[in-house]
Amino acid sequence: CNLLGLFALFACSAFAQESEIKASLEATLPGAKVEHVTATAVNDIYQVELSSGQVIHATGDGKHIFGGDLFELKDGKLKNLTEDYRSISRVDALNTLQDKDLVVFPAQGVEKAQVYVFTDVTCGYCMKFHSEVPELNSKGVTVKYAAWPRAGAQSEVGATMRDVWCSADRRAAMNKAKTRQPVEHAKDSCTNQVIVDQVKLGMKMGVDGTPAVFDKQGRKLGGYVPADALVQMLTQK
Repeated sequence: CNLLGLFALFACSAFAQESEIKASLEATLPGAKVEHVTATAVNDIYQVELSSGQVIHATGDGKHIFGGDLFELKDGKLKNLTEDYRSISRVDALNTLQDKDLVVFPAQGVEKAQVYVFTDVTCGYCMKFHSEVPELNSKGVTVKYAAWPRAGAQSEVGATMRDVWCSADRRAAMNKAKTRQPVEHAKDSCTNQVIVDQVKLGMKMGVDGTPAVFDKQGRKLGGYVPADALVQMLTQK
């Protein structure tokens, strides 16, 4: 490093520590790939994002790591700094999703909010959530479904979701699938690549079950949330 003043000294020191953390973790953890290393507000504690999307923390020498979120206690309030970071990363991920690759149930009238929902057509809470989509739409909430078959894209449910995504009328097909009605089989020429891509994206965003509901700001709002409570969460400042 070219030490041109105090700023350069700090920059070089930080770079050296980040490199040391990256080298130590990748050499020790089988298959781990470090995407980003950033300093936290805590002295000598760094936030590490892995290629899997998992966020962990490490000491500056890379010899100690720990899981869990980092919280800030300030003015009598508790703030999840790690979740704030995840939200920023999720926005970038969500921005890669296009409506043409989703099953979209648009808001009625003026749109007040949008939610992205990673869904499986066979899970009970996914069905319960879907039964309340008309209520959400009537209250100005657009619901955008991404595919996340829990058993994987190559599973039986993955095949059903391929049929939904390949349908000329995805909304009608989704309504059938979510009420246990048969969905017309798609032509062989329609692949499941969109399903595969969305499963991978969901995993990187930390989806580990369905439904997984996110707002446009990348906040994870939970799994099944009753329509009234979800609208309140989306409109609160």
